[in-house]
Amino acid sequence: MREFGDRGAKYCQQLIARRCKVTRTVAAVQVRASRIGVSLYPAQTCPQCGRRVARLRQTTGLCDLCHERSFVPAVKQRSEAMREVAKSEGDPEYREAVAEAKRERWRLRKADQRKRRRMEDL
Repeated sequence: MREFGDRGAKYCQQLIARRCKVTRTVAAVQVRASRIGVSLYPAQTCPQCGRRVARLRQTTGLCDLCHERSFVPAVKQRSEAMREVAKSEGDPEYREAVAEAKRERWRLRKADQRKRRRMEDL
């Protein structure tokens, strides 16, 4: 029972029946496990780190630690990209190019607006 307790009471009951040729109820297996201090709570093994945990994440099939560690490279990549963007936005050439593009857009909009007014006046 100590060896296979992490698979649950039902599994231990079937194992005892196979090995010892004695049928026990699930309740009897639970009481015996309680007396000898064995947990019958089902545990699963993480495929990445091999750690025994109560449950694996349904989305990734990993334990909580491995699941969180899987996000670290993506977060580092994003923060690096954000640093690069912030550095390039602080560049005076970049700011001047943005200002020039805005001025050009406003010039074109204003010219369009003047054309529309002339067409309405006719």
